Amino acid sequence: MNSRNAQSTKLAPPGAGLPFAERLFTRWVVGPVFSKYLPLSGARKDYERHTATLISVVSAASLEERLRPVLIPRIVGLEDSSRNWSLQGVLEHLLTVARGIERVMLSLGREIAPPGAADPAKVKPQNFEHDYLDEFKEFAPGLLERMDRLVLSGELKLDSDATFLHPWFGNLNARQWYWFLARHQRIHTRQAIAIVALGYGKDKVR
Repeated sequence: MNSRNAQSTKLAPPGAGLPFAERLFTRWVVGPVFSKYLPLSGARKDYERHTATLISVVSAASLEERLRPVLIPRIVGLEDSSRNWSLQGVLEHLLTVARGIERVMLSLGREIAPPGAADPAKVKPQNFEHDYLDEFKEFAPGLLERMDRLVLSGELKLDSDATFLHPWFGNLNARQWYWFLARHQRIHTRQAIAIVALGYGKDKVR
């Protein structure tokens, strides 16, 4: 599939959410159980591995390719409206989400619940013509390491009583948002690999 197919494919609107069965599993199992009890050491390793893969995959594509939207089949955890992004759109989304979660974690880790709730419809990419690769390489790889340093120094408490609502996962504390970052990075790494494989040829996937 590529951007030409997207013209004849009607995608759900941003914020429509996941399919019903997946939504139930996410809300009642993944949110309250997986995010709360899976080891954070594994989450950080997963985050770092997926971040390195993203950088490798995007770097292997030309700037022209990175800017080209590619329609892919839906991936578990990915909204239908997100199926026709470019690699730059993926990086923009990841930067927007990670910076938002960083602010949320810093607040929750000090037992301050931010107002409102997360809104998936508001973090979709907007500037598909911008090259985000250098910005992503500078910000993303060390994010959880920075969080871990704050925890070790006593400035941040991951097992916070304060929570912030994700509409799919439920109310999450700082520890659960830490875990969410790794899961989110994994989903969009799979998306980036699919974009390259379907749009530019499998030989470019590293």
